[in-house]
Amino acid sequence: MHALRLVTTSQVFNRRRSKRCVLDRRTTGQVIQGGRAYPCVIEDVSLGGARLDFEDAVPDGGELVLEHAVAGSFAGRIVWTKDGVAGFQFAPCEDSLGRELQCIALMVGSDDTQSVRQPVP
Repeated sequence: MHALRLVTTSQVFNRRRSKRCVLDRRTTGQVIQGGRAYPCVIEDVSLGGARLDFEDAVPDGGELVLEHAVAGSFAGRIVWTKDGVAGFQFAPCEDSLGRELQCIALMVGSDDTQSVRQPVP
C-alpha cells in the first residue's frame, strides 16, 4: 500500500538550493530549442536557474539554451510550467565563479536602468 505524504508550502520553497533575486525591471531573453526562438521575460534568477514568463508558447523540453544579450547563454532544461511561466534549471557548471558572474550580468543587464530588488529568502 502506498502512503501519501503531504508537503507544506514552506517545505516546497525550502527545496531551493540557491537564493533567488527577483528582477525589478523588464529583462528579456529567449530560449532556443531546435533552432526555434521562444521570447521570454526573465522574472527572477538564482545560481541554479531562472523563472521565465513566455510571451507565446513554452518550449516542451529537451536540450534548451537561455540566451541573454549581456549575460550570454545558459544551457538547461524546463523543470515546471504553469500558465505560460516556466522554471528553467541551469545545467551543471564546473566553473562556479563564471556562473556567478554570468548571473550578476543577467541581473544588471536589463532592458532599462532600474535597480535590482533584494534577494528573496
